[in-house]
Amino acid sequence: MHITDLPKINSLKVGRLYLKSAAVEDYITRCCRMVLRESQDRTLPMWRCGSATLVRFANANYVVMTRHQLGVRAGETPDKETLETVRIATGADRLTNILLQNCVFETGNHEEEYHDLLIFEAADDWKTKGVDSAYFYPVGGFCRQPRQISRLVGYPSLDGVIDEYHENFCPEAAGEINIKRSIMDCAFDPMFKTNASHYRRYRHHHANAVMDGYSGGAVFSIIGELGDLEVVLDGIVVRAGPNDIYVIDTDYLVTVLSEHKAK
Repeated sequence: MHITDLPKINSLKVGRLYLKSAAVEDYITRCCRMVLRESQDRTLPMWRCGSATLVRFANANYVVMTRHQLGVRAGETPDKETLETVRIATGADRLTNILLQNCVFETGNHEEEYHDLLIFEAADDWKTKGVDSAYFYPVGGFCRQPRQISRLVGYPSLDGVIDEYHENFCPEAAGEINIKRSIMDCAFDPMFKTNASHYRRYRHHHANAVMDGYSGGAVFSIIGELGDLEVVLDGIVVRAGPNDIYVIDTDYLVTVLSEHKAK
């Protein structure tokens, strides 16, 4: 089933909004952005490094990515260069940027999959905020209800996504980029067993899909019954392969952000 197949007369709860089914995919994709890194090499000024998810908790905005996509080793603190060179693209064919501030991260438990997550505080304001259409998705705990639909959202490493920008790069002009986001159907795997905390598996049947680049993206699901449907954020992608998608669930985000706010 596609989200747009749901009856158009019904509204769905999407974070703090109520939307018709036709508008749901647009809003959940506003929460996921392509991640770029700026280089000192002006012949190759930008390169891509996966996806990021925008979330909101306790009246504060955050951007979630992974260590492995940014090259930050386990146990290490992201350095100043990382904060200054990461670019969270808008997804609207413009090279604008959501400004990042300090990073919230797991200092211990290196063996856990959730140690891969890096959560950056987003600035309250940035130069292009008015045109970015950013939507920071409210984070709640992981929902245990059956899922009607689940969707993986991210920016896979498809050919041509950034090639055009490199070919037309001019240091004196604003850059344009051909951004290709993806929304892929998937299904929660309730039979998956693991000793890893907050680690969930989803299955997909797109054998030839390019899965590189989804790290830092998100899985959203629709729960409830017709007339009382809600879109929930299930978790942040840390691994994706030919048949499986692995996420760190939102219970972890709630735990670490609650501890951060209490300090």
